[in-house]
Amino acid sequence: MIKNLTSILLVSALLGSFTAKSQDEEEVDTSNIESKFPSFGIGSGVLTFNGDIGKGVDVSNYSHIRIGFHVNVEKRLNASFGASINGLFGKIASSERSTTTERNLNFESSIIQIGLNGVYHLDNNYILKRSSVIGPYGAVGISMLKFNPKGDLINENNKNYYYWTDGSIRDMPESSANLFTSTIIKRDYEYETQLADTAKNYPKATLAIPITIGSRFQLNDNYEASVAATYHLAFSDYIDNYKDGGSNDGYFYFSFSVTYNFPLKVVDAPIYQNIDFQNIEKIDADNDGVSDDVDMCLNTPPGVEINKEGCPLDDDKDGVPNYLDKEPNTEKGAIVDANGTKITDEALAKKTEQYDINAIGRTNLGFEFGTYDKDSDGYVSPEEMRSAVDDFFAGKSDYTLEKFQQLVQFFVRQ
Repeated sequence: MIKNLTSILLVSALLGSFTAKSQDEEEVDTSNIESKFPSFGIGSGVLTFNGDIGKGVDVSNYSHIRIGFHVNVEKRLNASFGASINGLFGKIASSERSTTTERNLNFESSIIQIGLNGVYHLDNNYILKRSSVIGPYGAVGISMLKFNPKGDLINENNKNYYYWTDGSIRDMPESSANLFTSTIIKRDYEYETQLADTAKNYPKATLAIPITIGSRFQLNDNYEASVAATYHLAFSDYIDNYKDGGSNDGYFYFSFSVTYNFPLKVVDAPIYQNIDFQNIEKIDADNDGVSDDVDMCLNTPPGVEINKEGCPLDDDKDGVPNYLDKEPNTEKGAIVDANGTKITDEALAKKTEQYDINAIGRTNLGFEFGTYDKDSDGYVSPEEMRSAVDDFFAGKSDYTLEKFQQLVQFFVRQ
């Protein structure tokens, strides 16, 4: 019963939606429909390094900023979740400057990163509407990262940098003998020297986990802009060619991008798109407090007392609900009319005279009342009639009140 009722409601809603479209030719709302095609995005941003080099030193963070570029292809799987392929290209760098001559390190590394992300969108009709101009999202994934650290160790005249404790950079090692013969030079910030760890031949390819928070801004039906912040946690501590402690290197990417979404056609929109399937089980058309999917009596009048199945109360179990029953205390098993009033023998006899028993005929008994002609002899015996009465008042019979009355009349006349 519940499944059938739910199916009827769904079919009705579908047909209603289809009819409304065909008659009024209203434009279909495609704001919550997933495109068959992925979206394509391209953008740029700034990269800042977070690793062993540059910690706790007085060096401007602006000297460590590098430019990055990215592309991404995303397929939104449903209202909440999407999957994307991402590519990132750029450089990361860092430097440190201190009075300790051994820790005046610097590096710059080109990076190429390609990976797969899972995306969770907040404009999913639960938190924000899909038609919202702003659509925050979060993402996490796994990427393959290739890096190649180089250092700025010599100037344009091929002179090595020597860092002195007085804060200067000179072309000779620090010593009293070189104090007056050395020349102060400046870094040219050209990263010309390939860096390598003499103690470990580390691989220059590793995995990374990108963690992103961002938001899209709808520009029109096909274009949107996005801003995002992503932290990439590498599985290597040698991106800067220096290992200090147990934590791996990482870097931030603050980006801006433009995304193209393929236009949706009305034919791509399912006709059930505007049906709220989450709340369909809560529908209560007659407002009796019992949802339609379990309501056995869907059109109960307002104010009528009901049972747990949503049907009007029938205290005397005569098949006529209390609010229509003009004789609410009919004894059990009594035959009543449509008003719940007991039919007397005299009234039954008079009523019987209005029917021509011959019109029914024995040969038609199998069609009319054959359900209770168990032995197929063309007669309804007292035992068969008792079975019919029990079934009717127990709610097991599919006979209407009128048909049941005809069966009673047939039994009396035979």
